[in-house]
Amino acid sequence: SVAGIVGILPKLAPPNQAQILTSFAERPDAEARQAALAATQSPHVEVRLAAVQTLGKIGDENAVLPLAKIAAMKGEDAAAARKSLYRLPGTACNETIVKNFDATAPEVKIELILAANQRWRVSKICRRKRPRRRSHPSCMFWAASAIRRRCRFCSPR
Repeated sequence: SVAGIVGILPKLAPPNQAQILTSFAERPDAEARQAALAATQSPHVEVRLAAVQTLGKIGDENAVLPLAKIAAMKGEDAAAARKSLYRLPGTACNETIVKNFDATAPEVKIELILAANQRWRVSKICRRKRPRRRSHPSCMFWAASAIRRRCRFCSPR
């Protein structure tokens, strides 16, 4: 069972922990998620990377803030945490991202805004074409507001 494996996980060598965490990505259950969240605090880089990648596949709204905090750090696993934050399944993650805009440190807030922008583009919330001027500063605001409500092109008049 997963609970038995989770119990012995900290006692294993780091490469074995990483292999087991990677296999947890195929089993989206609560114990696997909790083990992956706990493994993000490991002192071993390979274990943290495997945990972050696993959370990107099976994580839920509880994984949003830990992934954003890891992405805000400039460590070796920041890029993997950023990608996992973009891939988190479910719309509850979108709501959690928006709820935490004001309650976090500036570095984490930037990561949440980037995640909102990326998730907005991938999920195609906007039914019409996105604005042409992608480099315009308000694009970041649009990404955040699109999750809260439809963008100005899609909202009913």
